[in-house]
Amino acid sequence: MFDIDTAIDSLTAEEARAALKRILHAQVTPAFGALPKREGDLAMFCEMSALGIVPAGASLYDIVTGLRITRAKASQLIFDREVRRGSTSADLDALAVEAIAGARFVKDGEFFLIEEENPLLHAHIKERLKRLRHLTDTSFNSALIRMTLPAATALMVDLIPAGRRDAVKDALVAAGAPDRSVGHVVGTALKKLGGKATDAASDVATEGLKGYLTPILMGTPAAIAAAWPAIF
Repeated sequence: MFDIDTAIDSLTAEEARAALKRILHAQVTPAFGALPKREGDLAMFCEMSALGIVPAGASLYDIVTGLRITRAKASQLIFDREVRRGSTSADLDALAVEAIAGARFVKDGEFFLIEEENPLLHAHIKERLKRLRHLTDTSFNSALIRMTLPAATALMVDLIPAGRRDAVKDALVAAGAPDRSVGHVVGTALKKLGGKATDAASDVATEGLKGYLTPILMGTPAAIAAAWPAIF
C-alpha cells in the first residue's frame, strides 16, 4: 500500500488546498456526475502522482499492489497519464536513450533486450523500430522489447543526433572498429560488446552496458575514446 497519510501530512496548507481544488474541479467538470469513470480514475491517479503518493519511480508491480488493481489497469493509467503530460517526441527519444543504455544482450549476443514498463515509451520505441522496418518480439513478456542486432543498430544510429554521427563513427574507428559506414561501424561495435556482455568472465558482464552505449547514443567522442578500446 502507498503511504497516503505520510504524503498528505507532509504537504503545506497551501499545497493541500491546491490539491483539493484540483480534485473537486475535476469532479464538477463539465458537470457533477458527468465525468466518465476512466477520466475520474485518471484525474485521481494524476493527483496521487503529483502529491508523491504514487512515487515517481513506481513500477507496475508497485502500482498494482499499492492500488490493488489489475496490471492492465495500472498500465492504462500510466499510459493515459503520460499522454496527458504532453510528452514530445524529443522527450521520449531522451527516455529511449536511457532505456537502451540500460539494455542487455541475450542468446550469445545475438539479441538485444530492453525491459520497459512505461507503456508510452514502450510504444514509442516499437514505433521507431517499425518505421526503420524492423520487427520486435514481445510474445513472452509485454514489458520486454526483444530485437535483433541489426534492429538495435538501426535504432541506435537513428537516435544519435544527426550532426554527431560522423564523429561517433570516427571515434569508434579510432578505438578499433573497421572504417565503414556509420551503421556498419555501430553494428560491429554492438556485436563485439554483445560477445563480451554474455561472457560471464568479462568485466562488461559485471559492469553493464551503460558506460559503453551512452557515449554512442549521446554522440560524445571523448567518452567513446575512453571506453571502447577495451572492447575492440
